[in-house]
Amino acid sequence: MTYPLLALSFFFINRGNNCNFTDVMKNNDTSVEAIANPAIPNAFEELPQSNKSKLIIAAAVLLILFIAGGIFAFMQMKHKKEAEELAKIEAQKQDDMIFTDVDDIVVNLDTRGKGISFLKLRVSLQVKGKANSDNVARLMPKIRDVMQTYLRELRPSDLSGSYGLYKLREELLLRINAIVYPTQVDDLLFKDVLIQ
Repeated sequence: MTYPLLALSFFFINRGNNCNFTDVMKNNDTSVEAIANPAIPNAFEELPQSNKSKLIIAAAVLLILFIAGGIFAFMQMKHKKEAEELAKIEAQKQDDMIFTDVDDIVVNLDTRGKGISFLKLRVSLQVKGKANSDNVARLMPKIRDVMQTYLRELRPSDLSGSYGLYKLREELLLRINAIVYPTQVDDLLFKDVLIQ
């Protein structure tokens, strides 16, 4: 009856060691100390050098994988946080953007005496914030005057093609921003451009 119990305890205590229960029992020593602590060296010390190297390499690989996983998780969290901040900034920009319409402007273009040509122009001015929009609205008569004065000096050929409209936008923005300073008009949007 004691042999099965001794064998079972021997198995659980020394399952990593390379020893047999029968080797211990050959000496007829059935004491618990002899079974629990047989005269067998440590299992790790018995491993050949190649097995120790494999164990160290496996531990190093697991450590590297753990570190790489942590870095990846950190970068994903950081990227997500930056994306949320950019979305908030864009939402604020959209909320702060106000468009102020300029009344229709109809002017004669300079044709150098070769007929009559008209320009009809409708634009919107883009500004940030209600205070800037109010300042632009307050200065609208001056803005219209400067726009009309500049437009009367243009020839129909100055407005041809996309480059002509781009140059017109830049010139008008330059003149309008000089009037409304320190307020900044961010963009001028063409709603209607008609040349006859």
